[in-house]
Amino acid sequence: MTTSRAPERRASPLLEIIGVYDASASPLGELAYWLRARRGASCALCRVTHTRAGEREEWRERASLLPAPFVGYHRNDQPADVAMLRAMLPAVFVRTSGAVRVLLERGAIEACAGSVDVLVEAILTRLDGSSPQRRFRRRRREGAR
Repeated sequence: MTTSRAPERRASPLLEIIGVYDASASPLGELAYWLRARRGASCALCRVTHTRAGEREEWRERASLLPAPFVGYHRNDQPADVAMLRAMLPAVFVRTSGAVRVLLERGAIEACAGSVDVLVEAILTRLDGSSPQRRFRRRRREGAR
């Protein structure tokens, strides 16, 4: 007698982490963003990853430690499969070999309050599917062995 087992489910390989900024990639879009930012309505993802002078060094260093490359797009140049998800921008997505899914939407990114460390932790937490406390306890147990 043979028993049938459900096929083993393996996670699809993580290909990239995608950030979509709530700004347009054009000279007019840059001007509109600059005006919005002067009124305090800037993109929450921009506040984490960029300064007025360009990409934050701290972000570049921390992003290099993520489990997949972080690729940034603007609202008007994001990949079609990402745009089809219609997430509230700014947003962070994850692309695997099987699909693209929303990882963090506007509210979660705004909650990072411009902190690189908080955004990276939020990305890792959503990728891991566990709370930071659970991961910390697991790391402590693994370190105690």
